[in-house]
Amino acid sequence: MPQSIATILLAEFLAQPNIETSPAWELIDGRAVQKTMPTLFHSRLQRNLVNHINDRTDQFEAVQELRCIVPPYSPVPDIAIAGNDRNIWHW
Repeated sequence: MPQSIATILLAEFLAQPNIETSPAWELIDGRAVQKTMPTLFHSRLQRNLVNHINDRTDQFEAVQELRCIVPPYSPVPDIAIAGNDRNIWHW
């Protein structure tokens, strides 16, 4: 018999007290999933990419591990890019 996987709504997920623990939790396809802990190489690469982007443009800002709420999802991308007008987000 196939097992069913319980799903939760975005509002329920965001109300959880532990979603910002390290590593962060994400809501993907109605399931709460904890991100894997990055390696030292991954963390350095992420930092270097953010610094590289931020040093070369005034139109965008790169941010590490920023929770994004895109209903019905709540991902925490490694790097999020925001336009200076704050209406444009990429990850």
